[in-house]
Amino acid sequence: TQSVSQPRPFSTGTTELINETSINVEERKGYMHVLGPGVSVTDLASALNKLGVTPGDMCAILQSIKRQGALHAELVIM
Repeated sequence: TQSVSQPRPFSTGTTELINETSINVEERKGYMHVLGPGVSVTDLASALNKLGVTPGDMCAILQSIKRQGALHAELVIM
């Protein structure tokens, strides 16, 4: 939305239009999938897809798991 900023009386300022942004955030009820030890990357990717994880977020998750030493694989991200 736009609003107006008025200068003080008798000042040399000018009236300006100001853009104001309003953002509403809503948290939805989520789901949790528990995977046991020895899970394949395919199983993990499938579970993340079921959760609606975007490809970019999935790459970040896999990179984080790799940094923690819990993923024994080579990641090739193109």
